[in-house]
This record gives sequence, structure tokens and C-alpha cells, in this order.
Amino acid sequence: MTECLLRYFQDTDTLYIELRPAPVSETRDLDENTVIDLDDRGTICAITIEHASE
Repeated sequence: MTECLLRYFQDTDTLYIELRPAPVSETRDLDENTVIDLDDRGTICAITIEHASE
């Protein structure tokens, strides 16, 4: 089982969650604060959350 990687960037209040390492083929906005990265199969490999502390 692969562990996810969490990174928090305090200067921008951004949380990056890497679910699994994979080349990103597409990035989609879910809403104004959430972005997902998809691989070439359409599987989510990472999530970025802006204003994470709110």
C-alpha cells in the first residue's frame, strides 16, 4: 500500500495531498478552492486545497 504525502505551505495557506506518485495528465477545478490532478486513466493522483486553514 502506498502512503499519501501531505504538504502544507503556510505562506499561501495551501494543502497539497499526493495520493500516489504519477504523471499528471489533467488538472481540474472542483470549486474555487479545490483542484484535482488526474493521471492518463482519469484517476485522481493529487488534490490541492487553497485556504486550507479556513
